[in-house]
Amino acid sequence: MVMIAGGIDIPTEWAKKAVILKHNESLGIQVNERMLRKCIQVFNQAYDDRQNDEYVVHSCKYGYKLTRDKSEIKKSIMDNDRRAFTMLKQTRRVRKVLGMKDQVSLFDEL
Repeated sequence: MVMIAGGIDIPTEWAKKAVILKHNESLGIQVNERMLRKCIQVFNQAYDDRQNDEYVVHSCKYGYKLTRDKSEIKKSIMDNDRRAFTMLKQTRRVRKVLGMKDQVSLFDEL
């Protein structure tokens, strides 16, 4: 395990979210799922800004892990792209039902 933003330990081998949360709890670090995702987001932003060479990847099947392997990072971001595209398709259908067809913007306030 390696400590990332927020003082949370992240494994260097695949581990499910529940295992990561339980491990951190055993270290006295109280973190919930939302905080875990936020800490990972902050940590990965440093990779985006080229401040570190490690990235926390995610897999629905395996969980999370810290890596430097560019092929694993590419797989993870491609999965993110697929999920984002699916969500955009869903919101487009709902906007159409609500008569908001011509009001699509990625910058609309929620």
